[in-house]
Amino acid sequence: MIPPVKKILLSKKLKDLFPEKGSFFDRTDIKVFTAATNDELLKIYNKEEIDLIVTQLDMLGIKSEELFSVIRQSKELQKVSVIIVCNDTLAHRERCKQCRANAVFTAPVDIDLLSIKAQQFLNVAPRTLYRAALAVAVAGTVVSVVL
Repeated sequence: MIPPVKKILLSKKLKDLFPEKGSFFDRTDIKVFTAATNDELLKIYNKEEIDLIVTQLDMLGIKSEELFSVIRQSKELQKVSVIIVCNDTLAHRERCKQCRANAVFTAPVDIDLLSIKAQQFLNVAPRTLYRAALAVAVAGTVVSVVL
């Protein structure tokens, strides 16, 4: 059974923090869209069925409070989970409350923690590496090799 593809909408600056290969967003069951402005974010969000938005509080375009007010008022759009990255100030934390974010991270953001939180909101199991002891026996004749 193929798992459903989860769609994430990331701000361009946050996407640039993640390595191209090997990050949580580099999986076949994850599709990532990027937006440079809040206007672009809303445009993509209206076009795609996004499962998670990970963005910064201060992006160009409409104010984040207005953006998320539109999203939260719409019956079709309000089910998205939102993670916002902001500065560690009281004013920014209050603005994040107005946006009704599901999670808030302060800058500088810990990419590993952000990935873990994204996995939780998307209900995607993290990949884990396992090591297994393996014993191998080879039957045959020894051939000497001269170099």
